[in-house]
Amino acid sequence: DIEWQKCKLSPHYFLGKYGKVRDKLHGIISFAIPPHIESLLTDLLTYRLNIILKSRQVYVTWTIQGFSLWRAMFHVGATIITLSKGETEAAEELDYARFIHKNLPDFLRISKGKDQESVISFPAMDSKMVLPRLPESWGRSSSSVGRASPGGTEVGMVDLRGKGIPRV
Repeated sequence: DIEWQKCKLSPHYFLGKYGKVRDKLHGIISFAIPPHIESLLTDLLTYRLNIILKSRQVYVTWTIQGFSLWRAMFHVGATIITLSKGETEAAEELDYARFIHKNLPDFLRISKGKDQESVISFPAMDSKMVLPRLPESWGRSSSSVGRASPGGTEVGMVDLRGKGIPRV
């Protein structure tokens, strides 16, 4: 119960202590929190909207999906919407959250309701992670970000390379 509370209070603690990622070279490894990830998690907690300019292979997608999973698991009524350029990319992003959830210790792995290609729900928290598909013309990058505050929904997007961003 104390560990549950520590995880609920801090995505840094939750991911740093219990998160796992899939690394191309090393297989399943613990979620490391170097300075750029520490800063990203702090920004996601602090600011309602975040625009992230990033290179590839710096674990930003893992971090965003880990943060989104943390929101959904520990905050009642959270709806997390992550926008991605296509159906395949959206499904891949949600798979990051599935992977982290699957590799949590039993006491943290709360039961999922819907677990489909574009949605994961957690009925005990009345929360969900949703990945709607965007038209191909809205961007070339598969990177995206969304987050929700308890009881409300917020949407953000990343790296759409100058394409028009719809108001949501």
